[in-house]
This record gives sequence, C-alpha cells and structure tokens, in this order.
Amino acid sequence: MIFAGDITLTEATELARQHFGSWSGGAPAVVTIPAPQPVGSGQVFLVDRQDAAQTVVAQLLPAPPRTAEDYYAFNLADAVWGGGFQTRLNLNLPETKGYSYGVFSFPTFYTKAGAWLATGGVQTNKTKESILEFNAELKNIAGQKPITETELADAKANRVRGYAQEFETMGQLIGQIATLWALGLPVTELQRFTDGVLDGQRSSGLQR
Repeated sequence: MIFAGDITLTEATELARQHFGSWSGGAPAVVTIPAPQPVGSGQVFLVDRQDAAQTVVAQLLPAPPRTAEDYYAFNLADAVWGGGFQTRLNLNLPETKGYSYGVFSFPTFYTKAGAWLATGGVQTNKTKESILEFNAELKNIAGQKPITETELADAKANRVRGYAQEFETMGQLIGQIATLWALGLPVTELQRFTDGVLDGQRSSGLQR
C-alpha cells in the first residue's frame, strides 16, 4: 500500500489495519514473463474508415526494458525524435510538410522489454507521404542523421525541466512509486532521474 499526503506512519498503519486487517488469503501465483522475441521486418495494418476525416498513422517499435543500461540515453533520443513540440517528427510533418497538426512519440518501459509509439493524425490525401516521412525520421534517428550536440543539450534541458510536472499531485507521486514497485526498482530511482538524464549520451541501441 502507498500513502501520500499529510499522514503519519502510525495513521497509515491504523487505516490499513481497519480496512484490511481481516483480509486473508495466499499470495497470487508468480507469473513468468517470457523473453521478448524479435519482431522481424514488421507488419502493416490498415483499418479502412470511409467516413474518417483524417488518417491516423501509428508506428509501434520495440524499446529496451526499464532496467536497460541505456534507459536514460533512450529517453533522450525520444526527446529528440518526437517526445515534445520542438522535435524532429513534430517539426517535419506539421511544420515543414504541413501534413499534420501534431506528431509525437511515447516510449513505455516494462520489466522485460518496452514499446516506442509514434503517432499523429495526417491529411488523408497525404497518407502515403506521411508514412514515408515517419520511416525517414526513424532511419535518421537510428543513425543516418545522428543526434547533434545542440539537440542533445536541448533534450536534457527539456526532460529535466519537465520532470517536476510528474509530481504536481499526490496521485502522480503515488503513480510514480507504484510504477517503480511494479518494475522491481527502489524508490531512490526517483532521485536518480535528473542525474541520469544529465549524464546520458546518445543511445547505442537505436540502430537495433
């Protein structure tokens, strides 16, 4: 159980005892999560909606687990690729090409693997061109157009400045702690983020 707010350990313990003191039962069975398998060359899925006002493009990629050595480097790569407004994807398709109002990327990290999603709504008559730009930006971030020193510095600054927003409410704080618990990581990881980002370099695993 996680408590956050104006509460002491004694008060929290008493509340837990009141509501769960009579609860009995064994521990749930341990779930064995298999190792992730290679995704190969990938697949394309098309959902045809005749009345759709626009096309939504979603590119789902494998990502490292939360415990990977290059977690912070990968986080910075996302901050360059599409994890913000001044990013390669969002400057290309909406600003340069004019195909979209916004394209962003969102990494998710789990115990065994992760997922990296890039998505955005685009003009229907520019669907093919948009997909080509998605693929081009992916190849660029993977090595054809390496992250520059300026991009890396901006990514670090943006991630550090935005980190405090993850703790604006008690619910957000509890969510952060619960996520670490589910990943088997200590609460001290919350204190490591800023230093990890500032010390982070370009990810060596993007080419994979």
